[in-house]
Amino acid sequence: MDSSDNIELIEPLAKFHTRVLSQNRITLPKETREVYSINAKDYVIVILRKLRNSEPIKRALVILRVSSQGVTPLPVELVRKLNLSKGEIIEVILLKVIHTPQILIEGIPPNIVGEVHAKGFVFLDPSLEREIMLHSFRQ
Repeated sequence: MDSSDNIELIEPLAKFHTRVLSQNRITLPKETREVYSINAKDYVIVILRKLRNSEPIKRALVILRVSSQGVTPLPVELVRKLNLSKGEIIEVILLKVIHTPQILIEGIPPNIVGEVHAKGFVFLDPSLEREIMLHSFRQ
């Protein structure tokens, strides 16, 4: 038996589905914003999953800045590489809320910090997603 079999994934703060809006934006649900006191100018760290037949086919770790009423623009390169379109439903896993304009890249594996910091996101394969869920963002 592998020692990783005994490790439990962390519980994300929230998991929800949302539609891609015009200008490549998404909206964080009002109830989620209320529970975690997420306001305009706060940042959220999420795993975004593109779905096909309700199964994730592409994943990315993304740092998003929240705007008014929870509307959040997605990075242009991310939208292009995931081939997202207006009206498409995506899955969002909320990992962390940062209530300050200063982003601390705490909990992100060192081998991807530079790319996340430079671009605001990094594409994930299933094993890297699992590593992040196992070892990062513990409360």
